[in-house]
Amino acid sequence: MDKQSHFQVSIAICTFNRARYVKACLESIREQVKKYQDVEVLVIDNNSTDNTKEVCEQMQDEDWELRYFFEKEQGLSHARNKAIEVSRATWIAYLDDDATAHKDYLSRMKYIIDNYDFDCFGGMYYAYYENSKPKWLSDSFGTKRKLTDAVAEIHDDYLSGGNLVCKRDVLIDIQGFPVHLGMKGTKIGYGEEDKMQKDLRAKGYRIGFDPELGIDHLVASYKLRPGWHVKRMYQMHKNSQNEKSRRFNFWFTLKRMMKITIFDIPRFVGIFFSRKDYYRQNLYIDVFSKYAVCWGYFRNVNKRNS
Repeated sequence: MDKQSHFQVSIAICTFNRARYVKACLESIREQVKKYQDVEVLVIDNNSTDNTKEVCEQMQDEDWELRYFFEKEQGLSHARNKAIEVSRATWIAYLDDDATAHKDYLSRMKYIIDNYDFDCFGGMYYAYYENSKPKWLSDSFGTKRKLTDAVAEIHDDYLSGGNLVCKRDVLIDIQGFPVHLGMKGTKIGYGEEDKMQKDLRAKGYRIGFDPELGIDHLVASYKLRPGWHVKRMYQMHKNSQNEKSRRFNFWFTLKRMMKITIFDIPRFVGIFFSRKDYYRQNLYIDVFSKYAVCWGYFRNVNKRNS
């Protein structure tokens, strides 16, 4: 038997200096994995300097297949591609290291694999906080928008990489995740998940969404700072696969920024003084995010590399 056909699913957890969260993530799937003989778990350590390796070693036992790997090339895409390399399964399920899987996560995943003709599919994530949520932060932040009400193929929307399941052969065919995009250590980066799915669609592969495949995902403390939200908007649009970025030449960008200054800032200030549920953090984010989107589109890496 080919070594890649022994398991149906590899659950891949890519991590960097989050030993405490990795442990909680592994604990959320351990009992689920033990029910099956065809599921393995891979932890891809992307240059952690904490005790991630020790945590994994402590959790290894004969009742489930948990394997630890070290990836020296910094970057989430490098770590995800390492999982493709070392997986022994037909499917790879990417699970964020600061997430905890719902109790039916694995059974639901196997149900979709066995009953639908997708090459890649994903599901929901729901926000949770270690401490209280700031009053200025939207209740919907950190929770994925439901793409469909039932299991269905999606043609335009994109799945989250934190709850993503894909055939290993398909990932090999598109050469995995683009390593010039995505997180690199603590540096914010986006775009690698959308680019991967864009490549899948270009080759005719089918992408599905299951609203019942769920995980809880941590809203980390650094995401509770207004400045992070502005940086996020810049990075998202800098790495966007949206063709809209091609319009943002120098003069178009300058015109858009002037419009923000003349029209949008007074509007946001008016909201700030007229609404009690609109805080100074919201004002800061709304104003500077507008500029960040324009600058991100102007600097868009896909436009520059084309």
